[in-house]
Order: sequence, then C-alpha cells, then structure tokens
Amino acid sequence: MVKDIIDSGLRVLFCGINPGLSSSSLGYPFAHPANRFWKVLHLAGFTDHQLKPEEAQQMLNFRCGVTKLVERPTVQANEVSVQELRSGGQALIEKVEHYKPAVLAVLGK
Repeated sequence: MVKDIIDSGLRVLFCGINPGLSSSSLGYPFAHPANRFWKVLHLAGFTDHQLKPEEAQQMLNFRCGVTKLVERPTVQANEVSVQELRSGGQALIEKVEHYKPAVLAVLGK
C-alpha cells in the first residue's frame, strides 16, 4: 500500500491516478525505475536535489505532498473504473478542503 504524504501548509499537492504495481509492492509513490516524477520534481525546482522513491517522505521538507485518486494498484491507469475515479474525486475534494494546499497538481498521461 502506498500512503499519502500530506500535511497542512503545502505549496503543492501532487495527485496521481493510482499506484502502479511497483509502487504498491515497494510502498513508495512513483517507484518504477522508468517513472520520471522524481527527476521532474527536482528539475522544476520543487526540491534541492533529486529524491529517490524511498525518500518520498522528505517531500514534506519542501512543502510538497503526494496523494492519489484511487487506492487500487494497476498496471495501467486505464484499468481504473469510472466509479473508482468518481469516488476518488470526492475523497480528493475532502483532502484538499481539509489540508488546504496552495495548489493541487493532477498528474497523469
């Protein structure tokens, strides 16, 4: 299971669709070696160095967080049902209203 990395006072809360199988098995967001999230996060200036998936909790030091729309891991995001997306969207609204990040950035292909 991949847990949210979230707290109040975030500059940005990144939201993925759902965990991939690599992330689910390792317990870290964006854990697949081919995933570019950590590289892009650093190159875009959100962190002062490129974090590794196992260092994901350090995102909070940079006032960034990560969550997902759907908890269920899949090989590809298109395996997620419309109902799962709707339910996840409602849960995301509740998270944003509770934690109040400055920006919500929805990720996906």
